[in-house]
Amino acid sequence: MAETRSKEKGFLRRFLKPLLAMSLGLFLSVAAAEVVLSIWWPQPTFSHLDDMLPQCYEASSITPFRLHPGARTRLESPEFSHAVVVNGQGLRMDREVAREKPEGFRRILVLGDSFAFGWGVAGSEAFPAILERKLRARGMKVEVLNLGFAMGPSPDSYYAGLRDDPRFDADIVVTAFFVGNDIATPGVVRWARTDDRGLPLQVINDLWSVDDEHRLRQSETLWRYRIPLVRDSHLVIGILDKIDGILGREHDDSALAEVWNPPELYLDEWPESLVSSFEKSMRCLVGINDLVKERGQEFLVMVIPHLNQIYSHEAKSSREGEQTRVVRRFRGLDEARVPQRRLDEALSAEGIEMFDLVPALLRSKEMRLYYTQDGHFTARGHAVAAGALERELLRRGTL
Repeated sequence: MAETRSKEKGFLRRFLKPLLAMSLGLFLSVAAAEVVLSIWWPQPTFSHLDDMLPQCYEASSITPFRLHPGARTRLESPEFSHAVVVNGQGLRMDREVAREKPEGFRRILVLGDSFAFGWGVAGSEAFPAILERKLRARGMKVEVLNLGFAMGPSPDSYYAGLRDDPRFDADIVVTAFFVGNDIATPGVVRWARTDDRGLPLQVINDLWSVDDEHRLRQSETLWRYRIPLVRDSHLVIGILDKIDGILGREHDDSALAEVWNPPELYLDEWPESLVSSFEKSMRCLVGINDLVKERGQEFLVMVIPHLNQIYSHEAKSSREGEQTRVVRRFRGLDEARVPQRRLDEALSAEGIEMFDLVPALLRSKEMRLYYTQDGHFTARGHAVAAGALERELLRRGTL
């Protein structure tokens, strides 16, 4: 018996204790790596991605989603952090508005996606809010309502929302049309019901849905974000991202960027799929124009260019070759404007006026009109856009 116990103690000393020591060392190393990564090289963990999805949406039977009335939340990203306030009518405005415009006032409705909404800036810094302040500073009785994102992210949603319920009395309707996903609408968007014009009464987006916390969620989540312990580990997410990169299975924003802003968009010849998508968007803009005209309102399409239409990017290395920096330069006025030329031709044939922001953005000589990574307007971009839209409306004499 004593000999057996002695053998057991020998086993513990020879194998178990070193194993426990190795396990403890491994645990401490992993814990240290987790802390270091979370502080100095944070990875796209589930919680990090959650912070970038504001809690301000709700499901809709007309459009893929809409803003949740009364929402109060924040929008966080590496490039910006700001509050998001939605009023009781589901508009990104810090005041309530009546269905009927105030007596003696002219009212402008701004339709659009995240550019009109003001993704990346405070609500007061979005171009609809700036436009209202600029016009009132001229002594004009004008009210500008920001319907950005409230009616969905593409022209088919703008049409469906506007047709379903005019919501607000207005004199002028401005549609902010973004060169990118407003033309290259991906296959995940479909029309569930259509009207007698063949235009959408209900738009469904199979990629996104709204959860119980009023966040947008992708319908298909990567498996790494479904496992509680894994999805918030900076070390595990970092390792899995590296493995995917080595195997050529990168799932970063570059793949999504090619869906929303395909390179073919800037070629003289478009593939059939892009032509078809463009024609659907044009049909919806014509439909919006018809609705607006039937209601005795003015209509204007304001075209917002993609970041790459304003700047070209060039990487330059230092003399030692150890550091690389990105240098921007302004593009020429006619570079990469194939989408605008097609838009102008298609809209002019329907008697619809188009206002292109490219000249105003280039004339500003501002190098920080867009966020570099995010691709939306900065506060300066919104300010320049608002000034250009103000001048266009005054030139038209519609105020």
